[in-house]
Amino acid sequence: MNKLVKIKTRNNILVVDWILSNVCNFKCTYCTPDSNGGDLYWPDIEQCETIVQRITEQSNHDYRIYTILGGEPTVWKHFTKLSEIIKQVDPNSMVNILTNGSRTLKWWNRTKPYIDKVSISYHHQEADVDHTIEVVNAIQDDCQTNIQMLMDINDWDKCVGIFEKLRDNTVVPIQIKKLQVEFGQKDWMPYTDEQRQWMAEAHKTTANRPSTKRNKTSLGIDCYYDDGTITQENNHDLIQAGKNKFEGWACNIGQDLVVIKANGDVVPANACNNKVVMGNIKTSPEKVNLLNEPIICAYKECTCGSDIEINKLKIKGL
Repeated sequence: MNKLVKIKTRNNILVVDWILSNVCNFKCTYCTPDSNGGDLYWPDIEQCETIVQRITEQSNHDYRIYTILGGEPTVWKHFTKLSEIIKQVDPNSMVNILTNGSRTLKWWNRTKPYIDKVSISYHHQEADVDHTIEVVNAIQDDCQTNIQMLMDINDWDKCVGIFEKLRDNTVVPIQIKKLQVEFGQKDWMPYTDEQRQWMAEAHKTTANRPSTKRNKTSLGIDCYYDDGTITQENNHDLIQAGKNKFEGWACNIGQDLVVIKANGDVVPANACNNKVVMGNIKTSPEKVNLLNEPIICAYKECTCGSDIEINKLKIKGL
């Protein structure tokens, strides 16, 4: 079987994953305090403007994608202002958001002009499926929109039913997402073979739906194989196929991806190398420095979508 040897983004992009806080209006049982503890509050809006300027000055990329997440970022009163600042400071930027989609239709209609892409994570314990459908249908023509359906083995039949309702009442891509035992940690829930098969088939039926609106920096990744094959895939495809294992690879985290944590630390990636701190936006945002060399992966498996999609190369001999 051919083996994956290289991942390359289709554009020269810097991804900034920005975790504004761990404040969330949902309290899902599988989430950890890192996601909903509420003790790491919002940054100052002035610090936000400084770090956007700093990143723009250091980046030689064609585009910068700011993916804003939390907690639940949309509950911050300055969320719209932050989006405006990013656009003003860096005209070659995109604002993406990972959200539970719970804000009102009025809020979404007011805010959607400042957002390029919306990924709605559907959390079955708290979300309202009818409201999610209304939000998706209201924003899909203005923002590139997709749904991430989180499959919980403890409420499997409920999750399947919600997926089917979302599938039948929207036209946007729906990505089937496995859950960790504790959200954001390394161990996946113990899915049965039957459940894994269902997820793989359901993922294929909706994940590749064409978005009603596309933006130029959301074109997926090119995956290079040792037989010369090049395919266009995304992180969900690689996770579903078990191709998210990069131990020993040279990875451009810290160069093509930076993560701003809720405590203000700037680190190279979401799920690894968090002891490599490149600065802190709450103490000295003007001193944050991007890395200038790849990091050699020391992990058995890559569990974060953003980390997976960063440029990386298998070192010969592995």
